[in-house]
Amino acid sequence: MAATKDYVSLHSHQRIRSVWLGMVLGLVSVSAFADHEFFYRWLDSEGDIQFSDIEPQNRPYDLIVISHAPPVDPEVQRRLAEMDRLTAEWAEERKQRAEALRSAAELEASRNEGCARAREQKAKFETVPFARLLVTDDAGNIHRMTESEQQERLSTLVQQISVLCTTGQ
Repeated sequence: MAATKDYVSLHSHQRIRSVWLGMVLGLVSVSAFADHEFFYRWLDSEGDIQFSDIEPQNRPYDLIVISHAPPVDPEVQRRLAEMDRLTAEWAEERKQRAEALRSAAELEASRNEGCARAREQKAKFETVPFARLLVTDDAGNIHRMTESEQQERLSTLVQQISVLCTTGQ
């Protein structure tokens, strides 16, 4: 008896939905259909929820009505396009500024390394007697540094320090 009652209840429920759907569709004008989409939701035989734009047969379902937004004013569309363009330009400018800052930071780091290296070499040349320093000439020959070579090298290091250690500070 319970199975018959469930069948009758299910069947009645389906008829009520069909009648309700017919009334809703009858009351809505044809122009309203252009602004809406209809979808159906139901449970399949395995108990999973299904969706479709085609009305399911021989089973209860829920009608889902989706209203579409009215068309956008052309002036609003123009302003939105302008906002998108400006946003893209600003993003590109931020990217370029970030790259410039990164390049400047890399240049500063390189300059600081060169400054430290030049100062270390200058300290070495000032503390170690020139006769103990070995140098390699263009031909690949190794010889002890002369006093004039040491003075020339010190002068070059002082110039490097003045450029590398004072620029950007």
